[in-house]
Amino acid sequence: MTLPKSISMRKEINPKPYLLGQVEFEGWRYNLTDAIGDERRDFTLRKADLEARILLEREIHDWLWFGVELGYNKNVSYYLANPGQRGNNALIDLRARDARYLKFTLFFVPPRSMFD
Repeated sequence: MTLPKSISMRKEINPKPYLLGQVEFEGWRYNLTDAIGDERRDFTLRKADLEARILLEREIHDWLWFGVELGYNKNVSYYLANPGQRGNNALIDLRARDARYLKFTLFFVPPRSMFD
């Protein structure tokens, strides 16, 4: 666990495949400056999501792995506000739709011979 940001679980099914589960809170914030007009105005764009995913990773070869990930992304908040303001005082409240996704990955790891 990396509280309060994420909780993960990893289970070895057999010697080669692994099952992973993760719930993670992700967020970001950008400071924006309106430099077009005569008067300088600063804004803050913030977004927060809750993401849950299940991964199945399997060793194909000593250094080559394959992964399948099924996930769900839930938007918690997304808004534009004055600096220091929260979502309840937002200038613009944006609504992002929740999303499901499926991802396939192929990745390399150091071979076991490097650790023996």
